[in-house]
Amino acid sequence: EMWQLDLINVPEAWDTTTGDPNVIIAIVDTGNLSQHPDLIDKSTTGYDFISFLGNSDGDGIDPDPEDSMPLTDNCSGGNTFYHGAHVAGTAAASGDNEEGIVGVSYTAELMHLRVLDGSCGGSTYDVAQGVLYAIGAENDSGTVPERTADVVNMSLGGGGYDPYFESVLQDADARGVIVVASSGNDGASSVGYPARYETTIAVGSVGFDGDVTSYSNRGDNLDLVTPGGGNGAGILSLHKSEEGFTYTEGNGTSMAAPHAAGIFALMKGLHPDITPERLRRFIEAGVITQEMGDEGFDTLSGYGLLDAEKAINVAMSDAAGTFRFPARFVLSDDELYFMDVMTTEVAITNTGEIPADVSEVSSSETWVTIERLDEQEEGEIGRWSIVVNGE
Repeated sequence: EMWQLDLINVPEAWDTTTGDPNVIIAIVDTGNLSQHPDLIDKSTTGYDFISFLGNSDGDGIDPDPEDSMPLTDNCSGGNTFYHGAHVAGTAAASGDNEEGIVGVSYTAELMHLRVLDGSCGGSTYDVAQGVLYAIGAENDSGTVPERTADVVNMSLGGGGYDPYFESVLQDADARGVIVVASSGNDGASSVGYPARYETTIAVGSVGFDGDVTSYSNRGDNLDLVTPGGGNGAGILSLHKSEEGFTYTEGNGTSMAAPHAAGIFALMKGLHPDITPERLRRFIEAGVITQEMGDEGFDTLSGYGLLDAEKAINVAMSDAAGTFRFPARFVLSDDELYFMDVMTTEVAITNTGEIPADVSEVSSSETWVTIERLDEQEEGEIGRWSIVVNGE
């Protein structure tokens, strides 16, 4: 039932690594189900940052991140969905234990930060406190973990731009912590916050058929997509019912984000020095994704479907110092407007690390003349004059 692992080539990545116990994935969510068979002995220290007593276990913030929701949802009256445990299972549920499911980076450790009630929600401020704790920065608990997180997963959204939260995420980025967030489930043409912040990696969703799901938010701030369920099947992960600890399917970009967090944890285990900035460059170059739409970036799938096998191969070669970004041509202008002036210049730059040149630039139109210029600026492959016959 774990169809999504084949879709993003996780079994192929496992031929090389199943994760590193020194790598910690922080799950900033609704808390832990610590006694679930697929989470036992998987967690480092965590914290409960829910400050509003009506949305908590009744005692304010404390060192116990256990999801204390009863089986009946406090706010909706329906069955409780243990969101944090479900997300954690996708990222790093135990493997090779003859039990239930397996997480993408199943040898990695988990850090649970309880910042939301499963259905009643929570505040941006509490979420920010969870991130601060995860990265070892000053926070309302007055403590920091002995080992900080390498990857932070936020399968959550809501609210708008918040300068304080943005500064927290910038701090995480500066400390070298990779932050992943779900793009949102509104089928909107723009990515929701906090995924929309520049320093987060915004993850949208594909379904069982491999197509981007209708609910997945898209737009200029989307970075990539991974399986989130829908279009035929959901994502199977951890749950609790009257019968005890069990498993259930979920659908949403919340389910997509931890697939990315797990793959980034695999990369981090092989390449501890990889930075968020370097990872974003890998994404933008298309070297760790499968192309889905137009070549390069598109607003529906970002830079494509994340591929675990490609990702760990890039991580290993980069750690060895042998990775080079492929040649990529960028135009100084991709649209030209001629009014009173009938001549302009266009430069081509190679943003990759593998050398390349342009043999010819031409047009089939007789009213356009293109000539390569002798002079060019530093970093340019070449510069061309474009002349339009005004007659």
